Amino acid sequence: MTTLHSLENSHRHNKKTRRVGRGDGSQRGKTCGRGTKGMGARSGAKKRHGYEGGQMRQFMKVPIRGFSRAPFRSEFQVINLGDL
Repeated sequence: MTTLHSLENSHRHNKKTRRVGRGDGSQRGKTCGRGTKGMGARSGAKKRHGYEGGQMRQFMKVPIRGFSRAPFRSEFQVINLGDL
C-alpha cells in the first residue's frame, strides 16, 4: 500500500538544470537566453519591486486617501465665566 509520505515527484526529481553560456550549439549559448541589450541582459541586474519599465508605478497613480484638517485647525482658549 502506498502512503502519502512515501510518494515522490518523479517529474521534478529527474529534471537537470540547464547550463548556460557553453557554446552556440547548446541552445543556451552566447547571450544565454537573456536577449541582447537592456536591463535584464546586464550582470547583477534586478529590477526593484514595482518597477514598470519607466512607466509610472501603479501605487503612485492611486490617490492618497483621506484629508487632514490640521493646517486649518482653530485654536481655542478656555475662559471661565467666573473670571468675567
